[in-house]
Amino acid sequence: MNLGYYPGCSLEGSAKEFNQSLKATLQALEVQLSEIDDWSCCGASSAHSANHLLALALPARNLLLAKKQGMSEIVAPCAACYNRLAVTRHELNNNETARKGVEDLLETPYSDGMQILNLVQLFHHIGLPVIKEKIKRQMSFLKPACYYGCLLVRPNNITGFDDAEHPTAMEQVVEITGTKAVDWNFKVECCGASHSIAHTKIVEKLSKNKLPPARCATRTSICGS
Repeated sequence: MNLGYYPGCSLEGSAKEFNQSLKATLQALEVQLSEIDDWSCCGASSAHSANHLLALALPARNLLLAKKQGMSEIVAPCAACYNRLAVTRHELNNNETARKGVEDLLETPYSDGMQILNLVQLFHHIGLPVIKEKIKRQMSFLKPACYYGCLLVRPNNITGFDDAEHPTAMEQVVEITGTKAVDWNFKVECCGASHSIAHTKIVEKLSKNKLPPARCATRTSICGS
């Protein structure tokens, strides 16, 4: 399987270990990634709050590059990058005014034919039975609390991925390793990532609030204080 790859800024910087571990995993699954040549920032997570046209043009440039390079499926591991690419694709396919504005800005006509995959979608795309055959060590001692946040499953009419309020696709993937994912109430709650630079304290509070219930859920079915 050969797929286009959009690492985005984080996987080239603060999340290098994510990039390295993903590539090692996919190599074991015989999936080849072809990184989009000359890719650029998709504008996550602040561009859409500053300039709508620019917020569409930044991801659109990467979609056009991928299409020009013969790609039809793109993996975007970062949830924010995935969401910006998926939202832009939807907007350009359904909003003629937006599409013409982006085409004028980029001086290039836009054409679709691209599928955007987040990491959970990718593993389902590969096939859970295929992945299960590659498991070398059962991880039954783990009880993970899966976290989707806002951007993997919302807006649901755009992502078309799982249930927006009670998704289970990530749990299906991790349980292949022999783990038993726990159910908890914060798995689709916002972490405030779009405010990371402007309102750091808000993001810290929103993220910190998820840790106690996650810790509690992974330790016991009855959560105390």
